[in-house]
Amino acid sequence: MLINGKKVCGVLTEAIAKFNTIERIIVGVGIDVNINVEDLPEELQDGTDSLKSIVGKEFDENEVIRIFLEEFEKIYKVILDEDYEKVLKEWRKHSYSIGKNVEIKLPFSKSYDAYVVGIDSEGILIVEKTDGTLEKVISGECIIKN
Repeated sequence: MLINGKKVCGVLTEAIAKFNTIERIIVGVGIDVNINVEDLPEELQDGTDSLKSIVGKEFDENEVIRIFLEEFEKIYKVILDEDYEKVLKEWRKHSYSIGKNVEIKLPFSKSYDAYVVGIDSEGILIVEKTDGTLEKVISGECIIKN
């Protein structure tokens, strides 16, 4: 998530697979609550911020986690009620990367430049490569280019 163009939280996922079957997916969420950006490595400082520095006060991290989990549960219940389209519509509406030029870094592969076209009905990022071909990005890193 970006606030004022700077990253304050992110999601990491990892799939545990055997052959062509995904057995588990691990999802990690990091929220920069009370960090001091100056304490980060210099190369991360320009694009990173924290809730503390934005609001100007420290937060109770347990309270932030409680609120996050409550909101996560609400979205999960919507998905369980088979209203995935509602979640997808909100996701597309709030996606920062749609319509942006990006660098895609795929696992065990070279990176390439692309333009983010959208998110398909399965939640997969769709990009247009510089040669005009469309590609679905199932896993990897999407870095917004300035």
